[in-house]
Amino acid sequence: MIGVFHRFQQYARNISLWKLLPAFLFSFFFVSSAFAADNVITDITLLDTNANGKIDRIQVTIDNDSTNTAALHSLDGITVNDGVGAVTVAATTDFVNASSDPLVLNVDLTEGDTDLTVDTLNADLEFIYVQQGVDAGIEYNDGADTQLVATATGDNDATDTENDGAAPQIKSATYQDGDTDGKIDRFLITFSETLDVASVMAADNLTLSNVGDFTAAAFGGVTTDLITGVASSVTVLLGTESSAFDTSENAGTIEITSVDGNANFSLTDGTNENTTPKAEAQVTFIDGAAPFITGANYYDNDSNGTIDHLVLIFTENVDDSSYLNKSSTISAGGTLTTAAIVAAGTVALDAAVDDRWITLAIAGGTANTTNITGSPTFDAVAADMIDDLAVGNSSLDQSSVAMTDKANPQILTWTLDMAAGTKTATLNFTESVDAATLTVTGITFQDAATATTSYTLTDSTTASANGASIVVTLSATDYLALRNDTSLVMALVNSYIRATTAVIDDLAGNNLVAIADGSAVQASTFGIWGGGGSSNRVVECMPPELLNFTSSEIGKASFEIKPKQNSQVLSNFFTAKNAMTIKLNGTQVPVNDIDIRYGVGTLVVEVPSSVGSVSMFASVPSQGSSDMCYTEETHTVTVGTATTTGSTEGTSAQGSTSSTEQTAPETTQQSVGMGQNARKMAAMEKVRAFTEGTPKNFNDVSSSTWSADYIRRASAANLMTGYADGSGKFGPTDQLTTAQTLAIALRLFGYDTSGTATGDWSTPYFHAAASAGLEVEGAPHSTISRANAISLLARAAEVDLSQYQGMDSGFTDVPVRADYVPAIVWAVENGIVSGYEQTGLNGKRFGPNDPLTREQAAKIGVLAAEAVQ
Repeated sequence: MIGVFHRFQQYARNISLWKLLPAFLFSFFFVSSAFAADNVITDITLLDTNANGKIDRIQVTIDNDSTNTAALHSLDGITVNDGVGAVTVAATTDFVNASSDPLVLNVDLTEGDTDLTVDTLNADLEFIYVQQGVDAGIEYNDGADTQLVATATGDNDATDTENDGAAPQIKSATYQDGDTDGKIDRFLITFSETLDVASVMAADNLTLSNVGDFTAAAFGGVTTDLITGVASSVTVLLGTESSAFDTSENAGTIEITSVDGNANFSLTDGTNENTTPKAEAQVTFIDGAAPFITGANYYDNDSNGTIDHLVLIFTENVDDSSYLNKSSTISAGGTLTTAAIVAAGTVALDAAVDDRWITLAIAGGTANTTNITGSPTFDAVAADMIDDLAVGNSSLDQSSVAMTDKANPQILTWTLDMAAGTKTATLNFTESVDAATLTVTGITFQDAATATTSYTLTDSTTASANGASIVVTLSATDYLALRNDTSLVMALVNSYIRATTAVIDDLAGNNLVAIADGSAVQASTFGIWGGGGSSNRVVECMPPELLNFTSSEIGKASFEIKPKQNSQVLSNFFTAKNAMTIKLNGTQVPVNDIDIRYGVGTLVVEVPSSVGSVSMFASVPSQGSSDMCYTEETHTVTVGTATTTGSTEGTSAQGSTSSTEQTAPETTQQSVGMGQNARKMAAMEKVRAFTEGTPKNFNDVSSSTWSADYIRRASAANLMTGYADGSGKFGPTDQLTTAQTLAIALRLFGYDTSGTATGDWSTPYFHAAASAGLEVEGAPHSTISRANAISLLARAAEVDLSQYQGMDSGFTDVPVRADYVPAIVWAVENGIVSGYEQTGLNGKRFGPNDPLTREQAAKIGVLAAEAVQ
């Protein structure tokens, strides 16, 4: 008012109309009183300008009868209250028309305010204005700079009415599991305000997109109007329920769109109408589905062989603290009472708090069993057992929830039987296991709970069916390895096993509980080695079934025994022979028909047989407490048959080095330099020919002489055929030359001697030796010593003599450091030579420098072939 007066004073001064002042003042007050009804708020209209179900503008109507121009200088003084507190007013506030009657003031609100998200009709909204003075706030340009009439909080002026100018929208969708099967099948659609009965909405007016966790969920095609009266919400059944167990939408992507292909969609509050289908971005999704138990897994958490915990699996996260013990039961397999919920984090089964799992302790489990027989089910007995995390939806009453075995099987006990006819380890478990999953390489035998020695199985097998016991039949490899280790599995005291989780699974696919070193399990029973008493446990002798039953012997069934070096069985094998029991096809073989000879670290036992295939039983008893050798087994052995080879040998008379000797090379020879395998194959052929070939009759060889059998076998194999002068003599005591010995050695071990003789019959033999790198000492037609002959034989057999270096030959006349000692030791260990007895003297002599006789050569050749093959 003062500002007006000053302006008027200036005007009066300019026109010298001071005399008009009284009249002006009268006119001013008169006009002011005439506009006294102006500047008053008459009503408020609530608007939802972006049609998202939230009030975002109020339209304030102000009486302006004089149609004075209004100005909005600033937002100062303007607030909006929703009955709780101030609502944020946006800076876009302005007049629709500054000189209209009434004046229309748009006040834009920030719709993010909590109370404005509720609905599109809020009767608590108040427009509040505090007058701000000249050139501020809301002001009329009526010649007096009049401010908008102040409106205070709680001003309930009857003329200040609120009008609903917002159309109803879909506000929220509460998803539900109507048929209580753990899958979402309906939505409770809630509107932003109460609808009039004239509203129309059918199921096919809505579609779901980005269904998130609710896989395959979709509204149906039902066209029936779902709004049959005044309603603030309506239930819409899904045409296709979710295909997965899920009662909580966690993906945050689900959307609802209103679709009206038939122009039927219409939501109205009786004044405002929404007929515009669109993506309903304002819709919030609310969890209205109770958590549902989808599975119940039982465990043996402490691995003691008894079921002790149950884990319930829900369709959504649940509130662990809301659990109520409803005395739930496990049925159809024995009733187990749940004791209490295990504190979160104390059991590895459910370490997290408020997740989809809850762990219950179980009391009353049957000891030493990690499964519940039959088809066990969990019965929740009553509703409200536990709540979800959303809005406290309580779990439903459920029964017959299938239970799943998650308890790992354990080895309860095990037994070991090392008898010759059994050789098994039987594992007993806390439940039935899947025999097809057995992996024996996860089983380790050891001598104590904490091992000092151990052995892991390699290729043992089982023929057991699925069940609580699995019999592991030890393979020859595993059995032999266990027998070699005398500190392992010889009695209960040193029979333990450990196991990995990979050894076997139960029928539900759960891995075995591992048995670690330090906690190895001792056998409950032990079966004696060899099938006899404790004094017959095999410690130092290998049983025949684990060594060599051979089919290569011609007319003989044979097997090998490998006793401990220097044992009584090895040194007194002739005594062992008298104690043996050998049966062929059930008939005992006379002792005189049993032949024992040295093999490579073994005793080779042979018995004659005219039958091609025989069932052979061999029993070799102990030969003293230091040996404890016992073998007893029956095997079927195919006996070798003879093949014929043709070869002749011509030689001069005894001691003659000037005469010639003719020989025809053998027609089947092994290639030069093929190594020990070729030598063994050639020796095997000779051994077969010893029996299968046709021996020659010599008029100077008596059947009673010691060498008669060796000469017979040597001639049958065409190794030595006697003199070619027609005399019919063999010359048993005649001395052999270097060339003759070389010829015997090369024929014996399959060297290629097919070269042409040039000047001397022995040329091809020396050429073959040179080609093979075989060293030959001595002049071709000079007499060869016994030591030189044995060395030549060992080199021709390609024996690795390094293993015999430094060993004592046992002969009194063989120097310890002589070059030929390793060859003699090899020959002795393989039964090829035995030396001479010395009457009245201790020990034997070998006669290394004595000349080699033909009968000695026949014996050495026969025995060398048998040893090498």
